[in-house]
Formats: sequence, C-alpha cells, structure tokens
Amino acid sequence: MKSDSIEQSVESSLLIVTFAIGEARFGIDAGRVQEVVQQRAIARVHHAPRFVAGVMNLRGRVITVIDLGEKLELGPASRSEDTRILIIEWKQEFVGLLVDNVEEVVSVERESISKQPGNVHGIQSTLIAGVFQDVRTRLAALLDVDAIVDIEEKDLAQR
Repeated sequence: MKSDSIEQSVESSLLIVTFAIGEARFGIDAGRVQEVVQQRAIARVHHAPRFVAGVMNLRGRVITVIDLGEKLELGPASRSEDTRILIIEWKQEFVGLLVDNVEEVVSVERESISKQPGNVHGIQSTLIAGVFQDVRTRLAALLDVDAIVDIEEKDLAQR
C-alpha cells in the first residue's frame, strides 16, 4: 500500500532543472537532461540559424549547441564561468542547450503547473509549455524541449 502512494506521488510531481537567461528564469524536465557541462569551445556553423551557437566535441561526440537566449529572442546567453550547457537527447542525437547558469533541480506538482499567460506571443508562445512556482515562490517558465530543438524550414530562413 505504501509503495502505491509513493508511485502516485512520483507520477504527480515533476523534477525540473531551473536555469537563468538574463533576468528570466526557465526550467526543463530533468528527465530529459543527460548531463550538465561547463561551457567549452564551440565551433560556429556557417549558414545555420542565428540561435545555433555551433557544434562542440564532447568525449568524441559532435553535439549541436543551441543558444537558448537567441532561440527565445532574449539576446545571446552570457559567456562566463557560470555558463552551462545542458545536454539532452533528441531523436537519438545529443543536443546542447546553452544557458547563463544552472540554478537547481526542483520538484513541482504537475497540477500546479499553469498554462502560459495569454499575453505571451511570438516565438516564446510556441516554446513555453507552462509556468510553475518553486518552493521559494519564484516563477519560472517551463520550456518544451522538443519545440526548442526542432529546427524547421522557417528557422533556416533566419540565418
């Protein structure tokens, strides 16, 4: 009986990795994050969309790195010793998400994640899955990882 209640508790909550881009707070499902690495050398890819920071080598694997600041139209992620790259797996490939800094992993009740506000428009409206509050009652936007890494034809036109 006790294991049933633990299972229901796990299913009703979501672990979220929180991070900052400028003054804004965001989060993604921690289950999607393979690892978090410090910023390293990123080689620019010519004719790639502006939000593709480039590619990097991670233990022999070439990984495309997306600048989340650029993707969210907030300006480029800062490049400092706090800058991190969240490595996620998408369609059997690894992709890096460049962020200003990673804050923490928080557990959030799924039912407490609100829909995005109606006044969010443009690219952000297609990338934000909801809004949540952490234990310190700070708000953050929950990002849709699949929407972020899916590069479409219209993105290629934004070079």
